[in-house]
Amino acid sequence: MRFIRLLRRRIGVDVTTIDPAPISPGVRDQLEGLGCRVIPGGINSIFRLLEQCVYAAVVCEFWTVAARVLVPVRSAQPWARVIVDSVDVHFLREEAGVAFGAYNAADVAVRREQEVSSYRASDGVVVVTREDQEALEGVGGIRRTYIIPIIVTLRPRPSLPRQPELLFIGGFGHRPNVDGIVWFCREVFPLVQRECPAVRLNVIGGGAPDEVRALGGLGGVSLLGQVPDTSPYLDRAAVSVAPLRYGGGMKGKVTEALAAGIPVVTTSFGTQGLGAVSGEHLFQADTPEDFAKAILRLLGDPELADSMGRAGRERVDRVCGEQTVLEQVAEMVGGFEPPPGGVASMLPRRLFQLRRLWKRVAGGVLRRLPG
Repeated sequence: MRFIRLLRRRIGVDVTTIDPAPISPGVRDQLEGLGCRVIPGGINSIFRLLEQCVYAAVVCEFWTVAARVLVPVRSAQPWARVIVDSVDVHFLREEAGVAFGAYNAADVAVRREQEVSSYRASDGVVVVTREDQEALEGVGGIRRTYIIPIIVTLRPRPSLPRQPELLFIGGFGHRPNVDGIVWFCREVFPLVQRECPAVRLNVIGGGAPDEVRALGGLGGVSLLGQVPDTSPYLDRAAVSVAPLRYGGGMKGKVTEALAAGIPVVTTSFGTQGLGAVSGEHLFQADTPEDFAKAILRLLGDPELADSMGRAGRERVDRVCGEQTVLEQVAEMVGGFEPPPGGVASMLPRRLFQLRRLWKRVAGGVLRRLPG
């Protein structure tokens, strides 16, 4: 939503959005409030749109979407630039997850080739971290990459006494979140409880599988499911934890917490793209013992927690603040060619009329063939 807001409000780009799933009224209202044209019906709506309208660019969220729309876009509107928003480079996340049994190595290799092929066939790829950019430069054949990180909006951190309360936020349709919270609750949290028996952990996120729901039976752990607003929990928590043992891209749970001024303890995967210094902007720890020590240090030193929260907030603003990201988005949009006018603007309609005619004719011929 913040990316679209930049396109509309700060750059002045006309935006049509296609929703791949049932869209909530609140999201539709926000998009329409920004002046976007919102098209229901999922990804198949692209065929109708390419017939009706002329576009300078088509931005696809995830390589799997790009794989489905590249051919029709190239056929109907060859001048349109196709940009793939990787969100994260999936094969990096999956290759790292093989070691933890999250993925099958052979399947990952197949998907890697499919993902890279989609990137190579596009005109540009949006990545959120320098690490992802370097990985794509290493595979070769990709025309252009744009680093456009998660866009954050800073929130004030209310000054109030806090209980020893930890917070984890993450949707459980994402495998690294499942692995991370199970690892944390089984390996790290008991070490914290041993030194701080009053500590509590709130876990926010929808779609929890059985192995996550089972954590609700552990002392001190509360599973809250999906919540309408994370702000009250961020304000109240003493520490945000992001115990990710594998992953890719930039982590929304980390940037959200940093933007709210809450001190964060995470792993080396959680710091990707931020250029953060452990001990200054956040704590980075990759073993249960180090992770627990970092949490206990923050719980026992409110002044350190406050100063780290402020430093982390300043760091994420420098990397992910709207003004910084605006320059990068404007650079990407500056490479779009204006769509042609006149006769060329009729091309999409003519192509799709011919396509429909051919399908009707071919279908009629096939129905009449014997057998």
